Amino acid sequence: MEIPGAGAKPKKKRERNLKPFFKILGWILGFYASVYLFGFMITIPVYTVIFMRTHGERWLVATTCAVGTWAVIYVSFSVIAKIALHEGLVFTMLSSQ
Repeated sequence: MEIPGAGAKPKKKRERNLKPFFKILGWILGFYASVYLFGFMITIPVYTVIFMRTHGERWLVATTCAVGTWAVIYVSFSVIAKIALHEGLVFTMLSSQ
């Protein structure tokens, strides 16, 4: 007589979908590279618009969020805290010539 559940069942190997992980990693690395090259004040609005547009938002929503995010960062760091954000390698090299 066989008892249900008593036999050893082979465990199924669970497949992992790493595509979402690498998509997110690409967005993060792209943000870091853009900040390094172009600085925070350029990267924040451009990155916000590109990210939101590729995820299906309308132009008005994407640009409004980009301008709002830029304004909050600018006022918080540059005006209130008087902290100089990274200006970017490209603009640093251009201004030193």
